Amino acid sequence: NAGFDGQDSIIRAFFLKWIQEKILIPVTEEKGLIFKKDVLALKINRGFANNFESKVERKLFAMFEEAAGVDEVLQQNEFSKYLEDTDHQEEYESLEDDLEELSFEYARQNDFFEKNDKGKYSQSYNEKGTEFSGKLVKYYNYLDDFSLLSEREISEIKVWKTLLIYATLYDVAQVVEKQLKKLSPEFLENYDLDVNSLHTAMLYSHVFSNNFLSAYTRSVQSSY
Repeated sequence: NAGFDGQDSIIRAFFLKWIQEKILIPVTEEKGLIFKKDVLALKINRGFANNFESKVERKLFAMFEEAAGVDEVLQQNEFSKYLEDTDHQEEYESLEDDLEELSFEYARQNDFFEKNDKGKYSQSYNEKGTEFSGKLVKYYNYLDDFSLLSEREISEIKVWKTLLIYATLYDVAQVVEKQLKKLSPEFLENYDLDVNSLHTAMLYSHVFSNNFLSAYTRSVQSSY
């Protein structure tokens, strides 16, 4: 309802989350028989637990695992072959329904909806739901105005990696990254902010989520 990116940005945020948690490791691999070139790749790290909280995250990661294959390394554009299968296309399409149901479930559990005469929830926000929706917009404004924060204020952000995931959901992650790059190296070191690792994580999450979404679109179009 607030007009944010929706499913595309959610997938991108999951990729960033997995990279930050070291479930996926950014690597480069050579591709080509004669004219070799380096391509971006993500390797599944079996040394880390992936205790995913939601059905959506579990399903999306299972798709990633299958697309990566036996070597457990997913190269750029490898999603294309995976999504040629109509069953895989339908599995991806079901994510949208899962995301919508997860959202409604969260809203019902937190009593954000009006109830009808029979005590059943509608899909209209009550006062509590309207307040919650307003907070989402305020948080977007906070992230979008990240340039206004001082070093002292940024130093108080103890969950900056999580903040970047939310910035990805709102499609303002580049704004936050740009401001972090302006901080002094000494400041970054004191607060365990590695901008190079941050940039790598954001780059890979952007590239691979775009690969995933583009591969789906091409596969569907070619089936007509």
